[in-house]
Amino acid sequence: MSKVPLMQSVMECVVVKAHGGREEFDDIIHMTQDRPRPARGSGQLLLRVQACSLAPGDVRTMSGKTKFVQMPKSGFPYIPGGDVVGVVVEADPKCNRFAVGDCVVARFAGVPSGGLGQYCAVKTSLAARKPDSISIVEAAALPASGIVAIVIVNKWVRAGDRVLVLGATGGVGSHAIQLLKHAGASFVAATARIPERLDRTHVDRIVNYTQDDWWDIPEFKTDKFDMILDFAGFDNSWTKCIAVLKDGKQGGRYITTVGDTPEFFVLNFCDVCSLMRRILCRRLWTSCNKTKPYYCWFLDGLADPIEEKSWTALFKAIEDGHLIVKVDPLGPFPFTAQGVRDAFRLQESRHIDGKVVITIDDGS
Repeated sequence: MSKVPLMQSVMECVVVKAHGGREEFDDIIHMTQDRPRPARGSGQLLLRVQACSLAPGDVRTMSGKTKFVQMPKSGFPYIPGGDVVGVVVEADPKCNRFAVGDCVVARFAGVPSGGLGQYCAVKTSLAARKPDSISIVEAAALPASGIVAIVIVNKWVRAGDRVLVLGATGGVGSHAIQLLKHAGASFVAATARIPERLDRTHVDRIVNYTQDDWWDIPEFKTDKFDMILDFAGFDNSWTKCIAVLKDGKQGGRYITTVGDTPEFFVLNFCDVCSLMRRILCRRLWTSCNKTKPYYCWFLDGLADPIEEKSWTALFKAIEDGHLIVKVDPLGPFPFTAQGVRDAFRLQESRHIDGKVVITIDDGS
């Protein structure tokens, strides 16, 4: 059991003072030494944070492009960062799954925020005890991306599937790509900007999307895919996929975690309606119209609670060697204003190799 340091009433943390993109990071991302540490609410754990990882939602929240639905309850300034690993310093007495001193991994609830501080309150329903065999940095990479990858693969892959992965080196893609063959896929193709980042033991064909159009490759048109997993959100991917993906009658599935583009706006109620129409109507339409591949904007990987079987499957895949946790080699980043700014710039670039992780207190 880890030693639990004494708590203080204030903590060091990162704060974001206003919305902005990469050009404004130097102005809006700052460190502070005197932020009140969060109070543990009902159904929560209070953690002494050891590491935090970033995801597209962290950048989107900071940008303000989805502020109608993704705005931290605290308003500005807020503490960014969603997925964390840390030591329990206050446990929920009604939950017998965790005790003071446990090291746990936890995903954000709702809007990604609160993780880049010395202390963070997390929901017990979104947490799991960290296996001793997984490092702190590796554990920080798992709560969202690792869980989404294992849930998608277990739900959607069928024996013998030919699968095309768009965006195979990002947070979810870099983990999902390793699981496909073990889940029964017979052929795996993947797109990458830097093909060398992909392990060819998991991929049969790598497409450098800066040089070749994946929807226009003759062999893909001749022998179409059973499923496309879209973790990239290339422009018009759904329209283009028809050329290389089987239709609904043949079992063709198009599963995305990003929609039509990672750069979408939700600034008012009309934007919400438009987004929901894309999520729901296209799925309903392709369920009925079998001449098109089945479409699913998959959000279940971010459900609350995270099912225990998903954590178990994820940790077992790592233990059995089927999954190596991917952390971008430029990290882990230090817990400094500049370190966090650099981490957010890397995440915002969308040219990452695994997860972007920031270490806060490694316990040394």
